[in-house]
Amino acid sequence: PLLAPAGLPEATAWGFAKVPLTATARYARLFPFLGTHPAWRHSLLRHMLVGAQVSVLAWPTALLFARFVLGPTLSTWTQILGGVGYCVLLAPPITLLALLSLAVEPHYARAVDGLSFDPSPCRRLWLRVGWCLRLIW
Repeated sequence: PLLAPAGLPEATAWGFAKVPLTATARYARLFPFLGTHPAWRHSLLRHMLVGAQVSVLAWPTALLFARFVLGPTLSTWTQILGGVGYCVLLAPPITLLALLSLAVEPHYARAVDGLSFDPSPCRRLWLRVGWCLRLIW
């Protein structure tokens, strides 16, 4: 998701659209990164909050599942497969919430403002990746 702004113009052509603030206003209390606070302009802070919010739900669930479903003692392979499954199951909600935070109107506008539309595809890609890295801070 950190390099997602690089493809915003093409994604918009394929139907990915910005989300107005009025559509996310009722979710802003649950997911503060959907709001307009100046701190959320920095994608690093938004992604850290997304990860923290998902982990608050995921860690206790994983611990309860490991304790009561898999048993009190776990073999090495059970721990390895459980860890891999845990990481795989965390990826979709984190990715979708990060893309939603990018699609909210003020963040979307900031991301698109600095994108390059150079005619050379290679130069355009490098300039867009550089812009994505600048958006982190």
